[in-house]
Amino acid sequence: MIPVFNAVDVLEEVIEHALSQGIEPVVLDNGSTDGSYEVCEEFAKKNLIKLKRYPTSNFDYGLVMRILYDMALELKPDWLMIHDQDELPETGLDNVTLKEFIKNEDAKGFNLIQFDVFEFFMTDNDNELEKSIKKKFKYYSWQHDFTYRAWKHIPGTRVEDTLGHLPIFPELYRYKITQKKCVLRHYRFRDKNQALKNVKERTDRIKLRPETKIGMLVHYKKISEQNFSEKIDHLILNQYLEDNNWNYESKFRPFVMTGQAKREKIFSETGELLNHYPTILELKAKLKEIMEEPKKAKDQPHSEGDDPTAI
Repeated sequence: MIPVFNAVDVLEEVIEHALSQGIEPVVLDNGSTDGSYEVCEEFAKKNLIKLKRYPTSNFDYGLVMRILYDMALELKPDWLMIHDQDELPETGLDNVTLKEFIKNEDAKGFNLIQFDVFEFFMTDNDNELEKSIKKKFKYYSWQHDFTYRAWKHIPGTRVEDTLGHLPIFPELYRYKITQKKCVLRHYRFRDKNQALKNVKERTDRIKLRPETKIGMLVHYKKISEQNFSEKIDHLILNQYLEDNNWNYESKFRPFVMTGQAKREKIFSETGELLNHYPTILELKAKLKEIMEEPKKAKDQPHSEGDDPTAI
C-alpha cells in the first residue's frame, strides 16, 4: 500500500524496487501536481500496479490508509505492507526477496515483520551524476525500529491508528514477530529544492489536521523548525557499500522524536499488545474534549490579573 504525493523524482525507482521484491503495489495518489500520477499511470497501463487518485487539500492519513486498505483487500492478499513513496524495503539478506522471506516466515507461523529504519542523507560526497537514489546516496544513520510494516492479513485489523508503524490486530489475535528484522532505506530529502518544497508542502497540509492536537504528525513540525536542505558532512555518517553489512550506531537522528521502541515494551511474552493504541472513536472523543477546552475556559469566571487565554 503506497500513498503518493509529489515524489516524481523517485517514484519510478521505488515502484520498480517493490516489483523486484515480489510485492504487488496498490497506489493512491493524493493529488500530486508534479507528474507523480502520470508516472504511476504508466505502471498501471502495464497492469503492474493498481492505481487510484483521490485529491484532498489537507493530508488525512487515516482516510488515505483506509482507501488503500480497501484497494488492497480487493486483491485478496495473504500479507499486506505499508510502503512509503520515498522508501526501499528489503530483507537485508543476500538474494532473498521480501516475497520469499514473507513466504518462509509465514510457514513458520509468524504474522508480523519488524523493520530497522536507515535514513540516508544528502552529503558533500554524493555522486551528483547518479539519478538512482540507491546509487547516489551512500551515507546513512540508523534511526529506529518502531516500524512493523508487513503483516499477515487478519480481518478487522486497524491500519491507520499508529501512522503506519504498527497494525492493530483484533483483540483475540496475538502478535508473532519474526526474529529477523528487515531493512527499510529512507530517502526523505534528495536535493535542496526538493527538501524545501517537501517541508513546506507537508507542514502546510498537516497544520490544520486535528491529529496534531493529540501529538500525532509532530515530527514534521520539528523538521519545519530546522533547515535540512543543506548537505551535511559525510564523515559523521556511516557509509554503505551494498554488502548487507549495516551499522546500527545512531550517529545522526534529527527526525526521530522518541528512542528505540523495544519489543518488550510493546508486546507481552505471549504476543499481547501492552501499549494500547486508541480506536478511532476514542480519538474523536479526545479531539472533541480538546476542542471544547477553550470554550469551557472562556465561560469560567476569572479573577482580575488572570489571563483567560492561557490555556
